[in-house]
Amino acid sequence: METKTIQLFLSLIILLLLTNCQHTSTQLEFHEPEVNYEFKEITEDMHNQNFLVGQWITPTHDRLYFSPTNKQGMGAYVLEQAQHTENSKLIPTRRFIHYYQIFQVSEDGMTMDIVYAFETGQKRLSRYILSKNKKYLTNLTLIGVLEIKTMLKRVNSDYIPK
Repeated sequence: METKTIQLFLSLIILLLLTNCQHTSTQLEFHEPEVNYEFKEITEDMHNQNFLVGQWITPTHDRLYFSPTNKQGMGAYVLEQAQHTENSKLIPTRRFIHYYQIFQVSEDGMTMDIVYAFETGQKRLSRYILSKNKKYLTNLTLIGVLEIKTMLKRVNSDYIPK
């Protein structure tokens, strides 16, 4: 049992290192606010700069879809988790539907912080950094004190899940 735990831990570290992206942005402060997120109506520029819209894929073949946002910066987020194995059991593809809201956008429009709103009422801050060629995203998410980085590749800007 102890050997499997060590192997799982090392696998997680390797996965985090492999998904690490070299480009980071320091234009915006990124930390979990200690109080509730206070949203303001977003500007037309922020609304138009929403580069998340469309379908993206992760290295583990999970698919993410971000809908366009309304004037308050709120949109739907669909995660289709790829078929995978957990504890030697095959887990079929699962779909989760949540909402997201634009929290802030960098001056250059290449970095966007959003807040996920989950069905449980929980919220989580996440940062997306768009590559210069606009085909890749780096996702930075804080879970407690752990910062998780994931690379995403654009699949289709016009995809709408059924």
